Amino acid sequence: MNIQVTDRDLDVFRVVEKLPLTTDQLFRLSATFELPFNCQRILQRRLKRLADHGLLKRSYFAFARQGRSPAYWKLSRSAYRLLHSTNENPKRTLFLPIGVSLHFHSYHLSEFLIRLLLDAKEGEVSVESLNVESSLEVDSTTSITPDATIQLQARDKRTYKFFVELDTASERVSTDQKLPSSIQKKMEAYERYYRTVGNSFRVLFVTTSSESRAANILKFANGIRANPAAELIYAAYLPNVLTSRNCLKDSIFKNHRGNKVELLQSQSFKV
Repeated sequence: MNIQVTDRDLDVFRVVEKLPLTTDQLFRLSATFELPFNCQRILQRRLKRLADHGLLKRSYFAFARQGRSPAYWKLSRSAYRLLHSTNENPKRTLFLPIGVSLHFHSYHLSEFLIRLLLDAKEGEVSVESLNVESSLEVDSTTSITPDATIQLQARDKRTYKFFVELDTASERVSTDQKLPSSIQKKMEAYERYYRTVGNSFRVLFVTTSSESRAANILKFANGIRANPAAELIYAAYLPNVLTSRNCLKDSIFKNHRGNKVELLQSQSFKV
């Protein structure tokens, strides 16, 4: 391999292993690196060189940004082995292009997580873990796969765990007795998990379509909660999150009663 892989390259590998990112998204997220990129053009050249040496894979989203389809970057098998110092082969899907039907969802999930990570960096909040589409075992018969799971630790050592559900309005919120909606199934699964592990997490529904969609999700959550006094489900409209000063400190999200809440509250969750 006729290329010297730097620590900053390894930072790039770590983030694109979890999230397929455009060059612009990578450039913004690089502010969380120990050595950020100070010019997007330099990043673009480095990404191309890494791709030319088989360490990154480039594909294109099936939607337009600034008049063209943006490229996104994923990890290659060689980079995975280099990053993890292993010859083991992970799931093949890790290296495949994203299915077209998931392009919109993937891009906007990354936008939310980038903003959250940048705001954590600004607030000196430590990111203890971040996993994307990692299965959660609710009980012996039920599992659920959040879009993302993130655990944070504030400067005062308080800990916070969030399960993220990006909602693109592709599913109905309302339900009926014969055929529960997938949103109801998710909420019921989280409710069962809550009863098992206690007050150790919150579920963040982030909507891309409208504020009213977020409000409808919360109204539905309020109607099916086993314990209306206990907080579990939060929701927010993605553009409001992206334009906030700091999504961890500002009251952008609302709880199932419709009250504004801060993600980093005065008391930590019992992780």
